[in-house]
Amino acid sequence: MSNVKDDAWIVAGDLRPSQLITNHGPGAIITMRNDSVMIYGCHLWPKKEDSKRYKTLHHELLEKKLKVSRFRMPLSRDKAKNLPCFSFPRWGVCKNPNCEKLQYHEPIPKTSQGFHCWSCEINGVKLKDCELTHGKFAVICPQGHIDEFPWMEWVHSKKPEMKCEKNPNPELRFGTKQESSALKDYYVQCLSCYAERRCAGATESRPFQEMNLTCKGKRPWIGPDTEQCTDEKGKPTIVRGIQVRATSLWYSINMSALNMPKWLHPVNRKLEDEDDEEGPRLRGAIELGLQINESFEEIYGKWKAIFKDVIEKLRNQNPNWSDEDIDNDIVRKLKEIFSDTKPDEEIPSQLEILNEEYDDFVRIEDTKGENYENEFELETSDIDKTRAPFSYLDSLKQVHRITSILALRGFTRERPPDPLDPDETTLCDIVRPEYLKKHQWLPAVQNRGEGIFISLNKEKLSDWEKDEKLQKRCNAVIESYAFHSAPGNDEKSKNKQNDIKDRFSPKFILLHTLSHLIIKSLAKVAGYDEPSLRERIYWDGDRNGILIYATGSSDGSLGGLVRLAQSQHFEKILSNAIQKSKICSRDPVCEDIDPLEHIAESKTHQLNGASCHSCCFVAETTCAFFNQFLDRWVINNENAGFFKDVSDE
Repeated sequence: MSNVKDDAWIVAGDLRPSQLITNHGPGAIITMRNDSVMIYGCHLWPKKEDSKRYKTLHHELLEKKLKVSRFRMPLSRDKAKNLPCFSFPRWGVCKNPNCEKLQYHEPIPKTSQGFHCWSCEINGVKLKDCELTHGKFAVICPQGHIDEFPWMEWVHSKKPEMKCEKNPNPELRFGTKQESSALKDYYVQCLSCYAERRCAGATESRPFQEMNLTCKGKRPWIGPDTEQCTDEKGKPTIVRGIQVRATSLWYSINMSALNMPKWLHPVNRKLEDEDDEEGPRLRGAIELGLQINESFEEIYGKWKAIFKDVIEKLRNQNPNWSDEDIDNDIVRKLKEIFSDTKPDEEIPSQLEILNEEYDDFVRIEDTKGENYENEFELETSDIDKTRAPFSYLDSLKQVHRITSILALRGFTRERPPDPLDPDETTLCDIVRPEYLKKHQWLPAVQNRGEGIFISLNKEKLSDWEKDEKLQKRCNAVIESYAFHSAPGNDEKSKNKQNDIKDRFSPKFILLHTLSHLIIKSLAKVAGYDEPSLRERIYWDGDRNGILIYATGSSDGSLGGLVRLAQSQHFEKILSNAIQKSKICSRDPVCEDIDPLEHIAESKTHQLNGASCHSCCFVAETTCAFFNQFLDRWVINNENAGFFKDVSDE
């Protein structure tokens, strides 16, 4: 990876497609073996040999929501050099203990071994002994801009104009006092005037306010141009420092969807089959026909021969349909797929996509014999509801095959986004808007796997939600999250806060906590570790459901998870998860966490109840909600716990 011509690329390192979408996309800083780099925006990705570099993905609803015509998944086969990047930050520190000079290096290394100290090279020091390690800090602003850390101004902050009095271009040294591991142990020293300053406060905004260092509006992953950056009052935005390895430097904003039967109509599959040349050609022909104002009926009539296999599948699936019924169904589906993008409020949001997935999960009992079995295969497990754990379930289903698409639409810095309704004003672009409008694609990753779907007993759930103490405790977490996500008392913030309060409920906290406990139980016996598992929570309206699924290779997985969805195995998994909700190695500290008392005493945000890394938290890639909205209390409390009777057995 590099920002030079294809035939002269210097490979900085490797990324898996899933890492690009979730942790290390455009605008993120990635620490490689010999340097730290930032990936360029999608508009600068290689355009030659597209089929070798990318796999084209489609999903009808995701495309409409994100206003694109397709998604692209970078391929990692044959060591394809797909992702151009550049060195950032360009300040580096010589690792030679006798030097430790802090220096601004060239944009491209001379060799694949990275950057080296120019001073040590001149003095004959071996290259392996004078490698540069990347600078420890950068500066950012709430709008997502990022720039090099102002080392010169930092060390000379007490000097006139924050400059060295003895040398306009002084050399700097970056070292440690070896007194502690805190930031205050690091210091910067000017080797000309011997000014020195420690790095305490380098990740706060206060020192930069004192120095009046404002944001320059730089988005280096997009290009060299800058934009004006002001705060709510129209004043220049003050930057703050951040460690380049901090997780808060880059939070992905994703949108995902499963390939459910609703979106696996034979017409969808015909158009999306990139391995069959007819699929892309047919899609292009339809788009061209619409541009010259042909009706869908005319387009279908012109290309009906290509739909021969679609017609055959529909006839086998619906033996009572006439030829006219089949033709009408194909035209109807074409209209759905190629209809003009509706206004945003009419396009399904992430929450509405979840709702449609849930409706399919509940509706379908068995997919045997369906034409979409290769994409989605489900079987319902028989459960004995007279047995204690199963009496709390409505259904248990084995998902033998499932395909998910996760698209990257942008990112935020400093504060994690609302995963269901991110604030568009803080969303940072991963591609130039004009390029996106013209080419209409975003990066995404497709995974095939297996899963387990469960839904809780609706009657028991309805009775459980009526408990007043439960409502107060859960509402304390939800309100705290609302104020944390949308701080402020202005009308916009209050509207956002109210939307969040209306969206979440005690039922969601129950489902989310139970999901994490089951994941931890599954990881011990399923053959998958926790980071390999994913969750999808369904809670809107009268819906309640949990999908726990594993994504293996592009071809799927080995069945270890589905096997555990058989009733005789899942009874043990569920019972173990419920019992584990009573135990935490950090008890009584963990179990004594009360959101109501904590908020009243400390006046800080409390985004969880009784939960911690020892009992409920899972890997960041597993949890869809940043390990928030978790509380063991809703599972096991002797008075208000949903599974209180099971827990006492």
